[in-house]
Amino acid sequence: MQLKQVIIAYKARDSQSKRWAELCAKQLENRNCQVLMGPSGPKDNPYPVFLASASQPIDLAIVLGGDGTVLTSARHLAPAGIPILGVNVGGHLGFLTESVDEFQDTEKVWDRLFEGTYAIQRRMMLQAAVYEGHRTNLEPVTERYLGLNEFCVKPASADRMITSIL
Repeated sequence: MQLKQVIIAYKARDSQSKRWAELCAKQLENRNCQVLMGPSGPKDNPYPVFLASASQPIDLAIVLGGDGTVLTSARHLAPAGIPILGVNVGGHLGFLTESVDEFQDTEKVWDRLFEGTYAIQRRMMLQAAVYEGHRTNLEPVTERYLGLNEFCVKPASADRMITSIL
């Protein structure tokens, strides 16, 4: 894999994932790779800035956090076709991320990426939009949303009914 420009997103307000991000950035920069780094969380969305400020195509996103951090990155990066390497640093479940134990020897990880000895696991993305008018209006009233793994659908208030079409 040609790694010329890489995104590193780490779980916001998590010192452990920030330390890992700084280590990864330093090592990749030593390999002549340009790095865009920032926190990702409920109040921190670095992806629009990453995508707008990229001086060349982004080859990889390294996401350090838990499944929630990876889900957020997938929603923003999937339309651009950017592969994600998710590492469970400071997360809980880890269904979508690699264990940080597998990531301890980061130099070995970079060697494998630069040599092309890795596999990409493709995931299906879900797309959703909100419509009104009992299926008579074919234009959505919201933008289309992308999701990896799941969507949560709930009414605006408890006394309203929703109809879901899958």
